Amino acid sequence: MYSRMLLITIVSLFTSRITLLVLGFDDYGIYTVVGGFLMMFSSIVSMMTGATQRFITFELGKQNFDRLRIVFSTSVYLHLAIALVFFLAAQTIGMWYLQHKMVIPENRYSATVIVFQLSVISMMVNITQIPYNAMLIAYEKMGIYAYISVLEIFLKVVLTASLFYLVSMDTLILYAIFMLLVAIIIRLVYYIYVRKTINESALLNVFDLNLITKMSGFAGWSLFGTISYLSINQAIPVLLNRFFGVVVNAAMGIANQVSGTINGFVYNFQIAFKPQIVKLYSQQNYTEMEKLVFRASKFSFTIMMIVSIPVIMTIDYLLKLWLGDVPDNTSIFCKLVLVYCLIDTLTVPIWTSIEATGRIRTYQLVVGAFFIAYIPFSYLMLKLGFRACDILLLKIVMSLLIHAFRVLIMKKVIPEIRIIQYLKQVVVPIVMASFFIIASSFIPFGRVDTFYSFFKIGLMYFVWSVIISYIFLLKEDEKNMIKVLFVKKITNWKK
Repeated sequence: MYSRMLLITIVSLFTSRITLLVLGFDDYGIYTVVGGFLMMFSSIVSMMTGATQRFITFELGKQNFDRLRIVFSTSVYLHLAIALVFFLAAQTIGMWYLQHKMVIPENRYSATVIVFQLSVISMMVNITQIPYNAMLIAYEKMGIYAYISVLEIFLKVVLTASLFYLVSMDTLILYAIFMLLVAIIIRLVYYIYVRKTINESALLNVFDLNLITKMSGFAGWSLFGTISYLSINQAIPVLLNRFFGVVVNAAMGIANQVSGTINGFVYNFQIAFKPQIVKLYSQQNYTEMEKLVFRASKFSFTIMMIVSIPVIMTIDYLLKLWLGDVPDNTSIFCKLVLVYCLIDTLTVPIWTSIEATGRIRTYQLVVGAFFIAYIPFSYLMLKLGFRACDILLLKIVMSLLIHAFRVLIMKKVIPEIRIIQYLKQVVVPIVMASFFIIASSFIPFGRVDTFYSFFKIGLMYFVWSVIISYIFLLKEDEKNMIKVLFVKKITNWKK
């Protein structure tokens, strides 16, 4: 998975530069804001995603394969219906917003409509793919997941690079066509592999109403949580577009590309532990579940810190090296988004443990209320003349407060989880490590204005982050485990 991530990171950086060069700031901003707006719809109508992943993994953990077949078949039919709902919503609410609310250059309106429709179809394809992804992850087939991801990024880079040779056509429209083609190909690959290798993926002519009721109850609260979560993730491009136009959207799009790439390193790890948490809960093995939740939280933060700190400290030169000229605000957007991502890495282990219980109402109500409040607060700040980056600062502050409530809710639904141990094993080590990392940012390591200085200072911060992580974020048994693995690798290498 990490070999796959390294390759994807390198190729993604190359692809992003090509995309920005071919499309230009305005078209890149248009594609970003259209995609961001559709992601809001996609998140709403794919509310069954969490339910699908949870129910499939739960039944697999109990080794109830007959029930697993029914859950999978029901979820496939359900996602086909969800894709249709998404299409109808996009053609009504989506088109209305595109025509009346989005700030789009007049000469690019027709192209924007076409891109919107192509993106709608891409989203529908991705929605119908969700049950197959869920089945693959539940069975922890991470190798094939990595290979398919590599295939996806390879197709994207080849098709994006070909835009240089198709200058006679509208590159924005052509880019959207290519992304749709990639979505269809990947959808077919997932279907073929899962169908041929997992017996429980055979579709049955069943539509379990009792299961639908349970999944719908789960999804109903997920819907509330999803809508609220949009306020802190997907609503930002829309707000920025309304107050600052598409160029600022381009800057935000680049920042999201940077954070998405770096988040991928943590995402690989989180994909691996999520099904294990659900399976441990289904087996009522609360002691091992607690250990896994705590370690997953701490290791997620560790991985994110080691990768993101060198990027934050050298971001200006990195952007220049990567993309050349970039829109204003890109640097500060990248830094603030990465800081938010550092905090947000702690979310997945907590949410997965709560999700495993199926008792998500309190979580969605409390956390969702904070997320929803973000929209009017952000709008008011921009209306009063605050800078675009200020709403990202608000996002960071709110995320800290929200996480405290997440931990309290986890304790409520899983009494066996000990908050005192969470503070000792996760929070205190993270606070200590963060203190030393922040303190090191005031040390004058020199200007980053050449590739040599960029490499030297970036490497220094990387090594420093590793040292701080090893000292403060690992317990003695975890340090010993790493030592044993390191010695084993060195021994095998020498042989």
